Amino acid sequence: MSNCASLEKRDRFLEHIAKIAPITQRTEVDCLGYAWFRSAGDNDVVPHHWLRGLEITPQANSVDHRASEEYKAFRAAVAGECLLSRPSDLRFWRPMGIGYDSREGGLDLAVRAQDRPRYAVVHELEFDADCRGVVKATLARLAGQALETPAVLSFWPLGREEEDGGSTLVFSLFYDKEAAETFESAPNSCVWQKIAGLCKSQRRTTWIECGIGFIGRK
Repeated sequence: MSNCASLEKRDRFLEHIAKIAPITQRTEVDCLGYAWFRSAGDNDVVPHHWLRGLEITPQANSVDHRASEEYKAFRAAVAGECLLSRPSDLRFWRPMGIGYDSREGGLDLAVRAQDRPRYAVVHELEFDADCRGVVKATLARLAGQALETPAVLSFWPLGREEEDGGSTLVFSLFYDKEAAETFESAPNSCVWQKIAGLCKSQRRTTWIECGIGFIGRK
């Protein structure tokens, strides 16, 4: 999560990311995804000038990723132009063994489907340790429904276990906002309600693709 200082600085931030993404895709063959999304602006949870990035790689913050001249220019601009109002919230997650990051063939976010920006929903869930198995099983049920729904481009639960419970982030990417609303409506809304009842806290944020990056490879 990157809290850009303003809409103008958000756009400046993305100018640099747009140069980094194709280099990452071309030269970092182990990187399976590098994508950025801007706040959808359709709720009060996330301000319009915030961004969310997703990097899928077996080695977090690899040396190669930070070595390019484009990345160095980006880091210099973040500091020199005060693009962020605070340091980015960088968290590390592992796949839970259910769902999928992309459908077969991957997804090039630089190519839009009929000029309609893809729509991402992120659910952040916190729950007690004894609920972990039920939460995972319930998410697996949703993942099965997602796989049968072509408009759900990604449905990927990620976990970060804690000593006193569990943390889960569910990244979902849809063809558009309408597809997201349809998927989260009945009967799946009842499944989400069941998950909500198991959680100590939860947060749902919505995002729109920036036309930058990729998720999955061919």
